[in-house]
Amino acid sequence: MSGTALMALGTRSMFAAQAALQVTGHNIANASVDGYSRQRVEVVTSAGQFTGAGFFGKGADVANVVRVYDGFLTRQASLTASQAGFDRLRYDRLSQLETVFPMGERGIGHAATQVFNAFVDVASRPQDIPSRQVVLSRAQELVARFNTASGQLDTLQQGVANDLALDVKAVNELAQGIARVNDQIAAVNGLGLPPNDLLDQRDRLIQQLSGYLAVSTVAYEDGSYGVFIAGGEPLVMAGRTTRLAVVDDPADPTRAAIGIVDGGQARLLAPELLSSGSIGGLLQFQNVDLVAARGMLDELAQAFADRMNALQSAGTDLDGQPGAPMFDPPPGTPRAAAALRLLISDPRALAAADATGDNGNALAFAALRDERFVDGTWFSNSTMAEAWASAMGDIGVRVQGARAAAEISGAVAQQAKDARDSFAGVNLDEEAAYLIQYQQAYQAAAKVLQVAQSVFQTLLETAGR
Repeated sequence: MSGTALMALGTRSMFAAQAALQVTGHNIANASVDGYSRQRVEVVTSAGQFTGAGFFGKGADVANVVRVYDGFLTRQASLTASQAGFDRLRYDRLSQLETVFPMGERGIGHAATQVFNAFVDVASRPQDIPSRQVVLSRAQELVARFNTASGQLDTLQQGVANDLALDVKAVNELAQGIARVNDQIAAVNGLGLPPNDLLDQRDRLIQQLSGYLAVSTVAYEDGSYGVFIAGGEPLVMAGRTTRLAVVDDPADPTRAAIGIVDGGQARLLAPELLSSGSIGGLLQFQNVDLVAARGMLDELAQAFADRMNALQSAGTDLDGQPGAPMFDPPPGTPRAAAALRLLISDPRALAAADATGDNGNALAFAALRDERFVDGTWFSNSTMAEAWASAMGDIGVRVQGARAAAEISGAVAQQAKDARDSFAGVNLDEEAAYLIQYQQAYQAAAKVLQVAQSVFQTLLETAGR
């Protein structure tokens, strides 16, 4: 082998070792970057050169810089992250909803019982104005609790709408980011070698997108991806995107819904198609949990108002006049808890007397404490206290179920992420070992080059004599 051939071999060896050192350093620098896939230099043996004495090797060539990647593990990490986002969000919101249904003396059930108990004193002293005034005070306190609870539900609903708007904005921005990376990948795809860092960047964007909603991807020939949501609706098609928007729910304008902008108009997406991610969690909380909470609260308020008004109209007040309605709203009023109002302020207007003029109607009011007059969609044959306890139990069960689901899906998502990182992530101890190995290879290659230069110099000196 000539000195020139040996020099070429040493140069190739140094380049291969240098490339490996560079890639190892790149791995170390990105060890803490979430979603980074470690890279390896793919070195192949150069084709040997035939001579009369046989084939002489020409060293090694750098064929490629490959990304350590597993598509299945990456997809699993995205899917589990989407479900974890759904469960975590729903649990967080249900925990807030639980405060609307407090236990004990702060609850609506206790306040209703106080109203009924106050009629006991009125029955004992029908002419006593202070006793009548206590009834009105207790009634006003109960009305305030219903109104406050309904207002808290409105606040939670507004929070859902605001969070949906923020999430949709984030989704649209991530979609645009994926489209831009798609264009960059397609632009270099013709070179025949994968742009590893761009591929990682796109995977990270898709992983972040999965936290908001479940997505599926399709790979195209130019290396770009199509990203689809909601049963196949396109969000990203190569370098083009489709925007999402928050719109009013046609079934209930007070609720928010998600639409996909098509031709300048937002086309409504069915909520059941958005069943994962934080967007799915918000829609589930709004369309199922909040609806149930509001339904129970309104049914309680309406049942209370209807029964109290029925007894009021059956009796006579302190002036012997038929009892006037005590509460709004009338039957069938939507948002009864918000509309609940005490209509009388004069304690004389309480219809405590029955048709014979004695205290029978006051006793009937007091008996409401144990009467099962709450009966409808959400409650069946219940007293006010029982119905309130049932409502608290319903919300409590939802909270416990959501917490268990969040813990399980969070653990599964973490396991999927750990599995992906274990396979494709950077192990600094391993990279440090590689660093020493490639450093030694570089130094050995440099020694080969030094020997080649010495041999070549000897040849020159010999030829010059």
